Amino acid sequence: MDARQAWDEFRRRFREIEPEFLRGITELVGRFNVSERSNRFVVGDVVEYLLAGSFYAMGILILPRGGNQNDFDLDSLVQAMRGKFSVKSSFSKSRPAIGMKNKQGDADWEWADPVIFVLAGVGIVYADPKVHTDLAAKIVDAKDAFKLSIKAIRDHAKSNPDCVIETAVPFNPRTGRESAGRTVFSEIFDHAAYPTIRNFLQRTRANVEGTPIFEALAEARALKERGDLKEDAYEALVDALIARVGGERPA
Repeated sequence: MDARQAWDEFRRRFREIEPEFLRGITELVGRFNVSERSNRFVVGDVVEYLLAGSFYAMGILILPRGGNQNDFDLDSLVQAMRGKFSVKSSFSKSRPAIGMKNKQGDADWEWADPVIFVLAGVGIVYADPKVHTDLAAKIVDAKDAFKLSIKAIRDHAKSNPDCVIETAVPFNPRTGRESAGRTVFSEIFDHAAYPTIRNFLQRTRANVEGTPIFEALAEARALKERGDLKEDAYEALVDALIARVGGERPA
């Protein structure tokens, strides 16, 4: 089954999995605010895993035969999907374009493989640059990446109804307080093997006026990044929060 056939089957049967798919996306962006750069990569990975799992559940993707097949090797499944198309997602109300390829020193790049876009306010969109050459021609060579405007993808969807699944992909509510890095940090170091750091973690879980201090610190950082909190006010707030649990910022 090639990429187009896989897309057509996914589009035909999407309603079977739509409630779970949307519930998962809604929980994901509700917990991890993708306005924070570090969260975008993690959320993008999870969306890719979710699509791969959806394709597998419908029998569209088959796991490569191997030693890990009985253990459901999710990485192998994602690799199988990447052999057909890549996945790009955006949940922003204001983001004008989606990055197709970071430059990373590469001056030349050409969009060559089919892509599935998961876009808030649009739905799920399929595009193949070899077929949809008008869309491929709208790639812009920006300073840091090759980009494609959300408007161009939206227009492509309107012109090619067989390439879009209209579904209520949610916008980023900007209320998520979880940090991917903090979650990994806690999972590794909240362990008896790290008694000093674990003690710090347990102390910082103390409530600050009913709000866990990690959440309060994350909210303060988000306010600063949006420009709603000046640097000196942010630093003072962080010091005050840490002081409330008897901690001290490193020099």
